[in-house]
Amino acid sequence: MASPKGNGGLTPFEHQAMGVVLSIEGVLGITASIYILISLFNSKGRDPTQKSIRTSLALGDLAIGIMSPVVAVSSFSEEWVYGSSGCQTYGFVANFFGLISIWSLVAMVLHHYQSSKIGAKRDDISSRYSMTIALIWGGAFFWSATPLPFIGVGRYVVEPFGTGCLLDFADRSPSYFIYLVGFSTLGLAFPIALLISRGLNYEKVPIESVIACWKAVLVLCFYWGCYGLVAIATALSGPGRVSVRLFAIAPLLAKTCPIVNAVIFGDTMSLDEPTTTKEQKKH
Repeated sequence: MASPKGNGGLTPFEHQAMGVVLSIEGVLGITASIYILISLFNSKGRDPTQKSIRTSLALGDLAIGIMSPVVAVSSFSEEWVYGSSGCQTYGFVANFFGLISIWSLVAMVLHHYQSSKIGAKRDDISSRYSMTIALIWGGAFFWSATPLPFIGVGRYVVEPFGTGCLLDFADRSPSYFIYLVGFSTLGLAFPIALLISRGLNYEKVPIESVIACWKAVLVLCFYWGCYGLVAIATALSGPGRVSVRLFAIAPLLAKTCPIVNAVIFGDTMSLDEPTTTKEQKKH
């Protein structure tokens, strides 16, 4: 009798269901990201810095959408089908564009927040953000290339559920620990802390800008929180002690980001025209 478990500890049904969900996420994510890019291309008279950051976000989300059907093929096959080199490539690309999506979303919301303050000089703020895209893409490349074999700080491996590739959270080497702390702090914790600090400082800022900060905090925790949870749990408890299904849920949540970003932040008009601040409402 065949084992009810497929490769990676998931049942065949779970692998097939995961493939279906990833396929749907891919179609919707690609469609949403292309729509946003077309809208940005056709928009005129917008702040060029804000437009560049939004384009960076849409490109990051588009790449995430494209990766969904790629990994869905492995889910339907119930095993990683792209080999060792494919695992390294997929891990790098997933990490790279995931960071671009995170940091571009944070930069977009913070740029709008600063620009919407009472008395803010938008030209000065835009000039300070002019190097943002280079920092985002350069930083994402650094943190994504570091685990590749020719550098070897951390590594990309097939994930425990058997059909995806990302960082080896079970690596207990000192160099990986340093990498994980830096990656977790700069990659997600610090950006979220910045958003929270702005969300708590709302006296001279339109309420729409404050709400945007909190929306960004919530969606980032939703997309990437499960990966953070499995990384910390694996580092503390050791390999094999974290549920395989928890590992499998993480990429499904992460790959919703192109869809949710398009719904919540996709309107090219929504963050460009701040309206009423708390102080203004008092008058």
